[in-house]
Amino acid sequence: MHNIRSGLLIVLCWVLFSPVFAVERIIENTADQRFSRWIKRTMKQYEVPSVSIVVIKDYKIAWAGYYGVNNILTEQHVSDSTLYQAGSISKPITAVAVLKSVQEGRLSLDNDVNDYLQSWTVADSPFLQDDFVTVRELLSHTGGVNVSGFIGYDKSASLPTLNDVLNGRPPANSPEIKVVQPPGKYLYSGGGYTILQQVLMDVYQRSFPDIMNRLVLQPLSMTHSTFMQKLPEDFQGDVATPYRPGYNSLKEGPHVYVSEAAAGLWTTPFDLAKFIISIQEALRNDPYQILTPDSAKTMMTPEAEHMGLGFFVNMDRYGKPVKKGNYFSLGGQNEGYRSMVIASQRDGCGAIIMTNMSTDGRLIMSGKIKDDWTFIDLVVQHIADMEEWR
Repeated sequence: MHNIRSGLLIVLCWVLFSPVFAVERIIENTADQRFSRWIKRTMKQYEVPSVSIVVIKDYKIAWAGYYGVNNILTEQHVSDSTLYQAGSISKPITAVAVLKSVQEGRLSLDNDVNDYLQSWTVADSPFLQDDFVTVRELLSHTGGVNVSGFIGYDKSASLPTLNDVLNGRPPANSPEIKVVQPPGKYLYSGGGYTILQQVLMDVYQRSFPDIMNRLVLQPLSMTHSTFMQKLPEDFQGDVATPYRPGYNSLKEGPHVYVSEAAAGLWTTPFDLAKFIISIQEALRNDPYQILTPDSAKTMMTPEAEHMGLGFFVNMDRYGKPVKKGNYFSLGGQNEGYRSMVIASQRDGCGAIIMTNMSTDGRLIMSGKIKDDWTFIDLVVQHIADMEEWR
């Protein structure tokens, strides 16, 4: 009898204190008709094939909306299980894995990152001058490391290894990752998160998708998310086809991203809501979340300008930087996908917006065209006003 009671107590504690308990609520389209009409018109204006939205209120999912189609040719409608590439929203997921490793004593935020690297190390640089790059600096884009982003690879291309990417060695299509300015100043760096990917792999001696599954995705019951680039069979039917403006699909479909920590997450807005709510709960001192309250507050502390550990912080309700903002946010863009996460640090509200359209990353990086986030910005503004965020 004692064993039965103990078992029941364990189950009850898990249910009550599981970080995902509060979000297993709504999986339906409950946005009002005015919003539905507005977003369909706006999608048509900006040539967005699909958009999936989850809105958080009072630390729970308030409503979800799924608009448009996964694929224009098949006319398959989006749903709560539609998968998008999250782009740079992979970074705060990686940041939480790193912070969990700090909590477990495997890493220290302020140690030399080379203390943990085995198969590759950050090369000495004239910009270091007897200094070193720390884990905290890589998380906050203040390590002075280059390579802002990655365009990925066609499925038919020869894929580089992670070591190839770090060294900028063919068939990698990005430069060598190195220190190009003194640490301490902000320089957005997907390269820095690629170094953190190697750190975690060297520390845990596992593949990066397996590490992320164990440290973040499984604990948060993010069951429709993965960092695997070869998607599991049961995920493949849910993939939103990537498009560029004019409803032009990518010739070979979604790109493959070797820099998984920086850009490799496949997910849904519903799964990302679980992630965001857990952080919000930790910020209000819930000790049963994936991060401790202290770790969550560290994540939200700006290290330079408006950059925390993985997220932009001190933002207003529209995701714009202000002196003392209540919101944290991050946009993510891979080839044919564009997304945004924005959430309050104190009020338990927020939104996740994911689409299957973006402009050509190669043209953006070369300066030939200007990136245009107008559609995402308009959706954020509309939701913030409609939900009366403060």
